[in-house]
Amino acid sequence: MPRMLSAEAARGSISGVILIMRLRRSSILTKIIVFALIIYASVNLITLRGRIEDARAELGELRRAVAEKELSTAELEYKIENHKDPDVIEDIARSQGLVMPGEIIFYDGGAVSGAVSEPVPDEEAGAEPDGESDTGPAEDD
Repeated sequence: MPRMLSAEAARGSISGVILIMRLRRSSILTKIIVFALIIYASVNLITLRGRIEDARAELGELRRAVAEKELSTAELEYKIENHKDPDVIEDIARSQGLVMPGEIIFYDGGAVSGAVSEPVPDEEAGAEPDGESDTGPAEDD
């Protein structure tokens, strides 16, 4: 025989259903909030990952720049320590465009690949018009 619920039991079951519905509503709201937080965290992680990669690339560039500067510093320190060495003096002079006596200048599209120690006579600079001067190359006898 079916069992009948009392009025209080019926009210209790109705309040239980209402309570379950409230819990479901709050759990849906909680799920939405958690889902939004997960999306927010994911977007931030992706953005952060890109920033980390950019920072690593910049770090590599800075390390290369530091290595170049250290090499340049070492070269300059060597030149300072050996400033009386004839080879160092010659290297510095050549970097300034100076040449040894008797060397010939070869021009390659404006770039100097060799050099002459004696200047080419210039009529405007007071050289003799025929192109001869006292400082010209000595002739072999």
